[in-house]
Amino acid sequence: MAAADRLLINVRCRVEAQLARNGIWFASIACAAILQLSLIVTHRPWLDEWQALLIARQTPTLGSMLTQLHYEGHPPLWYLLLRGMGQVLAPARIFAVANGVLAAITFWAILAKAPFSRLERLLLVLNELLLFEVLAVSRSLTLGVTLLFLLLAVWRSRWAWLLLALLPLCDFFFGVIACALIAVRIRDRQDGPPFYAGAALFVICGLLAAWTVVPAPDVLTDPARGLIAGLLEFGNQVGTLLLPLQIDGYDREASGIAWLLLAPAFLYACMRCLRGDWLSQSLLFGFLTLLLLFGCFVYPIYLRHTALAAFLFIALVWIRAERDGLPARPFVVWLSLAAICGLFTGALNLFVPFDSAAYAASIIHRQKLEPKLWFSFPAYRAIALAGESGIAFGNLEQRCASQFGRWNFRTHIENRAQLYAALRSAERTYGSFYFVTDLPNVLPATLGSRIARVSAGYDGQRYELWKIGHGDVADSQLPSCVPSLGWRRADEVRPLR
Repeated sequence: MAAADRLLINVRCRVEAQLARNGIWFASIACAAILQLSLIVTHRPWLDEWQALLIARQTPTLGSMLTQLHYEGHPPLWYLLLRGMGQVLAPARIFAVANGVLAAITFWAILAKAPFSRLERLLLVLNELLLFEVLAVSRSLTLGVTLLFLLLAVWRSRWAWLLLALLPLCDFFFGVIACALIAVRIRDRQDGPPFYAGAALFVICGLLAAWTVVPAPDVLTDPARGLIAGLLEFGNQVGTLLLPLQIDGYDREASGIAWLLLAPAFLYACMRCLRGDWLSQSLLFGFLTLLLLFGCFVYPIYLRHTALAAFLFIALVWIRAERDGLPARPFVVWLSLAAICGLFTGALNLFVPFDSAAYAASIIHRQKLEPKLWFSFPAYRAIALAGESGIAFGNLEQRCASQFGRWNFRTHIENRAQLYAALRSAERTYGSFYFVTDLPNVLPATLGSRIARVSAGYDGQRYELWKIGHGDVADSQLPSCVPSLGWRRADEVRPLR
């Protein structure tokens, strides 16, 4: 163990010595920035990203957008940003511009303001959780993490209260993180006498965020995992925080006993780095406990949610380093592992599309099928394709169409026989139509013919395009599933990209 420690120290000192040379330091920053920009520009959005943009762009009024958010469970700040950008930018540029600006702010906050060594700052911006999960994929998490690092950059200023107040408007869990950091701020007497204006602003924004996420009366959410399944899945996710390498499809995340066994190592690293600071340890492990209980009994928790514990860990180490000096060695080891995973994931995603909906949309466009009647199953799986093509896909059971999902309906189709029956029923009502699904080899030849099969991207979702029936397909005249949107004629449908 002593020999390994000496080797690590020797390697770290050599790398730090090289990065102390400004030429190498700025070249390293440039390489990291080029990698980040390349990931942003080449990224193909998936259904979660398109869901937010379609809501922001297609709801006719701000009130109708806020109404839809009661079905989403997300506060409005990210949607307001997308809506505002949609007034001046073409839809195809919104994701790239938004993430590019937020990445630039995040890079500045870390590389210019973090109280870490140059090596640690470089490893942090290459961390897979930041490089890819946050700054390549567009969602409210991107905005929240950027605000978090900007908050840390101005931590000693009273301007920090403005950023603390904005955090709950990004996500409920960011609101919890803001409360944790306020506790640290009070402990450290960062503001001297009580700063009532900042606290009042935080309360106002918190109440506004809470109002926007009050569930609609008819909302239907995915069931929580339960205690045993939730505990095992959460342990798997915590282990993935130590080694953030998702090798089994993006939405499925890393799985298996290996990642579960890594969870204690990540928790040990957190304890070591925050040793002697009982408040920070309590806040971090309290946040992890909240995530666990939420996933077991309220709503399923995914890696993107659990990753917020890693960012809270970074924030607490950052604040401690400003007071006590450079962080403990386990922090550097973790940053190194996460940076290696970031470089691997980044390189992979430069060659593999994150989502392949754009390829499916190009096939539809070449055959000029956008105005035709389309159905999808499962309904939510067509959201990315709707964003890429401009098609409003019909729901086989509701007999209405939309481009984004409103989570007030749960399918009753549980097997292939029921799916076949629903397709035959739709054909009797509407005649021939087109159909998209992610289920492989789902239809017999008696029902229809396959148009194309599009292989899955990094997110693991394939697209199977079919024609149901043997006659001509009429233009879509389905009513909208979202009443506030009304309906557009088929010849008014235009691709967003």
